[in-house]
Amino acid sequence: MNGTEKIIKRYTEDYQRHIDRGDFYLEQNNPQQALKEYIGAISDLSFLLSFANRSEKDNPSVHTQISSLTSLTRILIKMLRCYLGGILDHRKVLFLLWYLKDTYTALGKLENYFDVKILKVYQNYGEEIDRYFKDPKLGESVEAFTEGISKLASTKEGLAEIDGGDENFKELRKNLDEICSLEICPVRPKGSSSSDGCFIATAAYSTPFHPDLDTFRSFRDRKLLSNFLGQGFVRLYYKTSPTIAFYLNKNSLMKGFIRRRLEHLAEWMRKHDN
Repeated sequence: MNGTEKIIKRYTEDYQRHIDRGDFYLEQNNPQQALKEYIGAISDLSFLLSFANRSEKDNPSVHTQISSLTSLTRILIKMLRCYLGGILDHRKVLFLLWYLKDTYTALGKLENYFDVKILKVYQNYGEEIDRYFKDPKLGESVEAFTEGISKLASTKEGLAEIDGGDENFKELRKNLDEICSLEICPVRPKGSSSSDGCFIATAAYSTPFHPDLDTFRSFRDRKLLSNFLGQGFVRLYYKTSPTIAFYLNKNSLMKGFIRRRLEHLAEWMRKHDN
């Protein structure tokens, strides 16, 4: 075993040790200590994936991407269990939900390549994530998620507000940014948008994971962004939709009405997809 292999082996062992210790502390109802272990696991994962990315940068395999995205989804879920299990910090929870939603979405794009084991894991993750977005502890979580956290995280001052002086969380953010920009973990490739931006649909469906949202995103990418008028419409949508989404979250009758209209629109888009 050469020097590089020894380093990889050490980081892999450290990664698994942090995961195991985090699971132990969570079972012991000690979410604070469990969170520290999971943050350590993220640090180790960042090193391992960055190293692997140098080997597969030009042509990352689907298998490697699935493995990377599944590992990241797994740890983010574990960290959210810590926060919702006793360390309720709304900004940090919503920040992690923002990353988790984008990671899970990126993983879903590779669903055609899943074996049965990964497919079951993916479905279980989806059910748990969906519960997070409806957790009563977070109040109007969808509203806060879609309208606030991405804007807050877009500035240095906003990021400092999310951290709240927590140096461990600040380091976690940096590791997440590094991981999610890698070709083998294509959550937010460098130069891409960090959010899918389906604000109104997310509010109307009360979840960012409904299949109709994938239909709307596909229509946006293939039809609207391919021409000048469509691009103008998308810019206008991004400018006005957060306000509309905020209103929908406050008005259940209007939310139901808009959802029914969107369901018909999604059905029409699928019928005319060519």
